[in-house]
Amino acid sequence: MSELLYLVDGLPIQDVLGGGLSANLPKSSVSTMTIHTGGFDAEYGNAMSGVVNVITRSGGRSHQLTGRYESDNLLSDDVSQQHNRAWEMELTAGGP
Repeated sequence: MSELLYLVDGLPIQDVLGGGLSANLPKSSVSTMTIHTGGFDAEYGNAMSGVVNVITRSGGRSHQLTGRYESDNLLSDDVSQQHNRAWEMELTAGGP
């Protein structure tokens, strides 16, 4: 088991078999992330070493459409640089 407690919007999302985080959140959905190490209240009863709390974004008054693209070799064709040619793309819609 992991000594860290992972929370999303205050709800635990522990992987019960291996410990650790049991969900993959899109980066664009994260609004705030706080990390508490040692000396925390009893409300975090399952944590031994630390608490990671992720707060997700909420809808606003207007409609929004945003995109995000991330790559480790976007502008480089130099084969001497080490990269794994990984890329990630997100399209996010939100509103009232």
